[in-house]
Amino acid sequence: MKKQLLFTIAFLAAIFVASAQSNTLTFTGSEAVNQEFGLGSNQGIYALSIGSVFTQPGTSIQYNQEIVSGTDAPVSETFSINTDGSNMDATLTFKYRKFAASTVSGVISIAGQADFPFDLPDTTVEDGGDPDFADSHKFFDYTIVFPISPTATNVTFTLNEFVKNAASTLRFRIYSIQINGAVAVPPLDSEAVLDAGNEWYHNYSPDTFGVTLNEVQGGVFLEQASAVATPTTTGNSSPLVAKFTKGEDAHSQLKFQLPTVITTADQSSAIFKIRTYVPSTNVDGSSGRRLRLFLRDGVETVEQKSVTIDVTVFDKWQEYTFDFTGVALTEGVSYSTVNLLFDQPDAGFLATGNVYYLDAFQGPSAATLPVNEFELNSASIVAYPNPVTNSFQIDSSINIENVKLYNVTGRLLKTFNTQSNYDISDLATGMYIANIKTEFGSKSLRIVKK
Repeated sequence: MKKQLLFTIAFLAAIFVASAQSNTLTFTGSEAVNQEFGLGSNQGIYALSIGSVFTQPGTSIQYNQEIVSGTDAPVSETFSINTDGSNMDATLTFKYRKFAASTVSGVISIAGQADFPFDLPDTTVEDGGDPDFADSHKFFDYTIVFPISPTATNVTFTLNEFVKNAASTLRFRIYSIQINGAVAVPPLDSEAVLDAGNEWYHNYSPDTFGVTLNEVQGGVFLEQASAVATPTTTGNSSPLVAKFTKGEDAHSQLKFQLPTVITTADQSSAIFKIRTYVPSTNVDGSSGRRLRLFLRDGVETVEQKSVTIDVTVFDKWQEYTFDFTGVALTEGVSYSTVNLLFDQPDAGFLATGNVYYLDAFQGPSAATLPVNEFELNSASIVAYPNPVTNSFQIDSSINIENVKLYNVTGRLLKTFNTQSNYDISDLATGMYIANIKTEFGSKSLRIVKK
């Protein structure tokens, strides 16, 4: 049942800075009866320095703060924060605890920013204990990133709804609020810069699409002829960009064929960049909000390597770099595909509907290859007929050692040694991936069975 709120949370905020100075920060909410949400006794505006931290530790919180029924309005409190003279992106984290079998929803409003709605989900009873105290030793973090400047910025906490399936006292406690000052993030240049040795894989200014998109998994990808209007040209001037909307899939991704295989011999060139715009309305998946880039040998996953970046900048264009130069690639493996995964793994499908706008995807060019990789990528390797009725052949200007056939989920179906005819008459209609191993490395082709 839904409960109206009487919310009293009183705690002292201690602020620690490099100079050892401290201030007391106070929520200064409504004077109305039963609307207290106090933080000490002295109001303060804190000037945050780059690298410094405002924090209120859990030791300052008394145990017996609670919410009960009895008030007609949401509980809302505001504090102000500014910097010591420079613009920066700050990270706000609050730790909370609540009864099991209950949910809390609300919003954090920051002046000049879109609201940050939050839902604090149900939690389970641990060790068969009392459900009212199931979380008595369990803490949870909720984190947002927002810009602050020398001008005081108001930050307002509001609790809109508390739901519990029992007619009993509802208890919710905030144990700490922490704000970390970070180095200011300047806006991106309006045009992305192509790094030496790289080529554009997927870029809208100018329109250059240098790699093949092998597959879209677990989502909807609007690109090229279906590209969408950019959410903003600030920091990225392309009027049209690609848009990926995540579906109900634990491993939502885009699979691209590299213009060149990457091996340990040319690992120093394995640096990829992409610009993304991530709305703040995106929610955490099972693994948070993040981007992961995988290098794979075709559809092989045994030796796959990845770089993961947590998304911390929202509502503006940001350029992310996936650097594989320090990753332990496997000797003898030719990495021929690059897969971009969104909020992965998302086992509970919590991030379904999250949106990512994409532009200026770049990576190693075939021109930077050593001799073996250049031979492989310049070789003529063609499967015919394609689409296939019963069997296909491969016309290659270099020697083929074997061919492995996979379905689109990565399952190995057939292995062929050197031969002139590849029989797939027993397979169902659909798309398959032929991974062709040659004397110079591996190359993947799409095979369509009709």
